[in-house]
Amino acid sequence: MRRASRELKVPQSTASKILRKRLRLHPYKLQLVQTLHPEEKETRHAFCGNLQALMENDDDLLGKDHFQ
Repeated sequence: MRRASRELKVPQSTASKILRKRLRLHPYKLQLVQTLHPEEKETRHAFCGNLQALMENDDDLLGKDHFQ
């Protein structure tokens, strides 16, 4: 945020508003919410395959509200 503010020569608050409101970019904090076990590898692999198939049918799938 600071670097963008300096490069654009705008206040940090303005850069923040542009990123959040116009570009819809939000800061995030990585949180681990569950333990992944080796025996769940097949389930994770199947999920990824299903998601890839859905994305092939809908180019904007991840941009929709239920994934944000």
